[in-house]
Amino acid sequence: MLDEVAERIGKSPRTVKMAVKSMRERGIIERVGGKKNGSWVIK
Repeated sequence: MLDEVAERIGKSPRTVKMAVKSMRERGIIERVGGKKNGSWVIK
């Protein structure tokens, strides 16, 4: 998933991974459900 997002926005997968980590730590997004069938929720 991160690779697809990175390609669409023209950034590296590492940049996207760090952005997601930062948003999780700040409580902006959270993961609901499991790794395979879950989804991200914006708070």
